[in-house]
Order: sequence, then C-alpha cells, then structure tokens
Amino acid sequence: MTASLSELACILLAVPSIASPGAMMAVVLLTDNHRFSFDDQLITALIMLSILFITYLLFVIANRIQRVIGNTGAAVISRVMGLILAAVAVNNMLVGIQGFLYSSQLNRPSKVADKRHNEVRANKKRLDNHLSNLLIFI
Repeated sequence: MTASLSELACILLAVPSIASPGAMMAVVLLTDNHRFSFDDQLITALIMLSILFITYLLFVIANRIQRVIGNTGAAVISRVMGLILAAVAVNNMLVGIQGFLYSSQLNRPSKVADKRHNEVRANKKRLDNHLSNLLIFI
C-alpha cells in the first residue's frame, strides 16, 4: 500500500496539530505535582484521552466526511479555518503589543506616572474597544 504525496502531506500537517508545542506545554503545566492534586491531574489526563479518542474517530470517518462535503466543501472549510487562525494570530499580536505599551508607559517617574497612568487606562479602553470591534468585524 503506497500513499500519494498529498496524503503524506496531510499526515505531516495533522500530527503537529494534535500534539502541538502548546498542547504539550499545557499538559506539562496542568500535571505539575507541586501545584495540582492527583484528582486534578486525573481529570486532565481523562480530558486529554477523550480529545485524542474524538480525534481518532474523526480520522476514521474522514473519508466519509470527504464524500459528503466534497472537494469544494473541504476547500471552503479549509479557508474558513485559515481565516479563524489569522484572526486569532492578529488578536494575540495586538494583545502582546498592547501589554508591551501598557507596561512601558507605567515605568515613568512618580509625578508623571499618575497622569500617564490615567492616560494609559483611557488608551487601553480605546484599544480594547477597537480590538472587540475588529474581532466582531472578522
């Protein structure tokens, strides 16, 4: 049984999305013996196993789903998911920039700090409103 090049590419893209660095870091942090009890770690393990089982089931029925939605449906879903990924990436970047600007403006001398702190809060509110409007638009 030989696989075509496109099938190999799908396999290579699917594995990092299941066991991404973010997912691995989340499991490491959520199973810290010093911060979480055994019950909490057991719940984390059960959730992880259930997600892996659901992913396995989706892989098993992937051909049936492909037949139902067709190539056009798969292309549409792929583009919509790419748009969602881009929106999340832009949001994370704007939150990081906002945090940087907010923290850099607070490191001022004390007389100016009170006035600047109020200005920063007002700017933060405006930026939050712009971010929420941008995410609603997307």
